[in-house]
Amino acid sequence: MSRETTTVRGEFRAERIDDSLAAIEDPRRRIVLTELIHHYHPRPIYDLVERLLDREEFADAERETLRSDLRGEVLPRMREAGLIETVEGGRFAPTRLGIAVENTRRGLPPVE
Repeated sequence: MSRETTTVRGEFRAERIDDSLAAIEDPRRRIVLTELIHHYHPRPIYDLVERLLDREEFADAERETLRSDLRGEVLPRMREAGLIETVEGGRFAPTRLGIAVENTRRGLPPVE
């Protein structure tokens, strides 16, 4: 059962933001969230694996290990935190909360 993420006025609750910021402490989750936000369409898991492999810090990782990590821990934790959602075809997209958390982390103005 998920917790309500917004107030009546549509603002995100502070504790939900705290939970979500904690969820992106892992560099893989931060990169995935950033990739989803900067890509205008939902992305399948294989695209996310490729984007991680393109990063210097994951260049030596095994493709199957990254895919397994994304399926088993990274994406479920992000969904649980309300940062992403699964959409058509098993693709992943950021939520409004995910965008707000990324903007907060980067010091950008809130999403209108």
